[in-house]
Amino acid sequence: MDKKDFNLKKGAKLRHWSSLLEEWLLLIDRYCRRMKNKDLPFFYTEKANTGILAAAAWRAGWIALQEFPEKKLNGRGFADLWLFPENKDKGEYIEAKIHWTSDNIENNLTDAINDVEKIAKDKSYIRIGLLFICPSYAKNIDIEQKIGEAIDKASKINSDVIAWSFPNQARKVWVDKKIYPGIMLIAKSID
Repeated sequence: MDKKDFNLKKGAKLRHWSSLLEEWLLLIDRYCRRMKNKDLPFFYTEKANTGILAAAAWRAGWIALQEFPEKKLNGRGFADLWLFPENKDKGEYIEAKIHWTSDNIENNLTDAINDVEKIAKDKSYIRIGLLFICPSYAKNIDIEQKIGEAIDKASKINSDVIAWSFPNQARKVWVDKKIYPGIMLIAKSID
């Protein structure tokens, strides 16, 4: 069964992300459908996954830039993604990480938050740490149970938003005797 959804946590600073997340989920489904069980969009790197999120932003009427030079507290560096939401007066700087299991989620989100804290604070934008989680499982595992456990574990993390997509098509793609049934996104604003 397809499992896709998102949860904008009550009182969270990123409640305006609903249109972004809807488009992100649609793009993942579209990719899986078009590749006919031969490839997965989330199986790749942090940059590839950030690119899908950037594409979702454009589809939602926002603007987005990926991997651009930015002044950081320790000099110059690159920001992973900058978003400017529709009907908002502040941009959003995002530092993203990817993790391949649903273990140590909080520590991995903290790594993204630590990176985004290096971007100098300014009232004209907010800073967001983001974690993509792409768990893998061996054959002969109850995939539905594992997916449910992963979503439950991620939902308990202190964050502003969690989203997930576990398309049926992904359960048919095996890589090195493992299945990568989907992806989760967890984001937390620090401003």
